[in-house]
Amino acid sequence: MHNQDQPYRNQITRLNSGSMLLLSCMIGILIVIAITFLYDFLSVFINRQLLNDRTDRLALEAAAKFNEGDRTSRMNHLLVQSRNLIFLSRQTYVTTTALQPYNHLSPLAHQLLEQSRDGAKLLEKEQARLVAARLAEVKKNIISPSLNQAGSSLFGNISVDGLDVGTMDGFTSEVPSAYSASDLKENDAKDRYIDKKTGDYFGEVDVKLPTEDRDLSFKLSSLPVVAKQGALQKSAPYKQYATLRKDGADIPFKCEQMPTAVRLQLHAKYRGLLTKQEYDLSANSVATGAGPAFK
Repeated sequence: MHNQDQPYRNQITRLNSGSMLLLSCMIGILIVIAITFLYDFLSVFINRQLLNDRTDRLALEAAAKFNEGDRTSRMNHLLVQSRNLIFLSRQTYVTTTALQPYNHLSPLAHQLLEQSRDGAKLLEKEQARLVAARLAEVKKNIISPSLNQAGSSLFGNISVDGLDVGTMDGFTSEVPSAYSASDLKENDAKDRYIDKKTGDYFGEVDVKLPTEDRDLSFKLSSLPVVAKQGALQKSAPYKQYATLRKDGADIPFKCEQMPTAVRLQLHAKYRGLLTKQEYDLSANSVATGAGPAFK
């Protein structure tokens, strides 16, 4: 009887062994699938964080170009000093022409006035050149083939969808009005060129002279204070100057004043083992502040 039951027992043993093997295989497959999904989820999450950091860094690097080497701050100071020189030269010319003992010096005074006016015109051209050079440099550094090549293996396919420049509300030119002659400062206060809280000239303003020299232009750029160097701005009011790129296409642009801020928009496509993700990222950043040498 015992010998007759043995084949059945062996068959049951083989079935149990096969079931355990099948169950083990199924559990192994489920573990592999779970690990794959976990890897994909973590890779997508980490990739998104890395892309955010990359976007912020690009925006910071771009904004830092605008006042690199304190060029914009120096230009603001030169503009204020130039208009002050013209104002004083005009006063000297009027005085020497009107007063009898000094009217023989009128030609010399007129020459000094014309030279100071010529200096202001040259300064205006240099400011326009500086703005154009900085904008071209920012555009070249951000919108370049190397952007995709540098991040293709880690970030996926990255493209610059939007790039525009402007400023943030609340900044002055960081140039003290005390640099101007008292008579000129009084007129500037009446024309609301001076911030009463700080005593600095406002930014984003063409500080015209109150005399016959109003044809000259002195466009002061806005700058953050030193404490806000290279800051990321998430919610500060933003004022746009020019659009350099929109919907992935370059836009012809013109900007008369040096920007203070950059607004950058990136689009990225990332393909994992099982999933495919697309990201739209943006960052706002402001330029470095006026150098302490001018404070």
